[in-house]
Amino acid sequence: MGKKLPTTFAVDPDIDMTSLAELNPDLIVAPQSGITPAQYKTLSALAPTVAYPGGAWQTTWDDQISILGKAVGKPKKAESLIAGITSDLAAVKKANPEFSKYTFAYVSIGNPGTLSVYLKGDPRVALLSAMGLTESKELVGITPPKGSYIGTIGLEKSNLLDSSDLLFTWYYDAKNQKQVNSQPLVASIPAIKRGSVVSSYDEQFVMGSTFITPLSVPWVIDRYVPMIKKAAEKVG
Repeated sequence: MGKKLPTTFAVDPDIDMTSLAELNPDLIVAPQSGITPAQYKTLSALAPTVAYPGGAWQTTWDDQISILGKAVGKPKKAESLIAGITSDLAAVKKANPEFSKYTFAYVSIGNPGTLSVYLKGDPRVALLSAMGLTESKELVGITPPKGSYIGTIGLEKSNLLDSSDLLFTWYYDAKNQKQVNSQPLVASIPAIKRGSVVSSYDEQFVMGSTFITPLSVPWVIDRYVPMIKKAAEKVG
């Protein structure tokens, strides 16, 4: 508490190389990113750079921590952190065995006229699965674009969400939620109709539940579990 926040810089649509260089980094880590070979070359000229080992945006949360641990010379510490997160999520699953009864879909519908689903491998989905929920089987066969865990299905295929007991999503604010949910194809989704939706306008919570890290998981699950239970009460 009270400590100075780290300096931030833009990475989208392009990395602000000038601001990054001004930080004079000793190490640059990007194990979960989409940096290009050209960007990697530029970054490596500034400092030793650790990128993703496989495909862009396809590094699992535990591999990310393992990679970072090796990069800073603390592999044992990384193993301990991974074990801690795994234990925390397993404890949620054990304490809430009823979660196994519910299927879920995590969707992006914040921009009117669009519908995308986060798929297996995305940390949002991995987090919920580790807590005992089951990804809807209708989503398992969807193939996302290369380098992504999100599949754009379009509102015309909103029926793929019909069997999802729980719908996880995010909205920019209450006005955005009303605008999005007023679209007929969104309003027809069973989970939207019955209110078995887990969502938030809180940017801190949304981002905290988007990544699986040693700091985010304990904070997020304390808030997530009551939200999930409340939504589950609406499932018939």
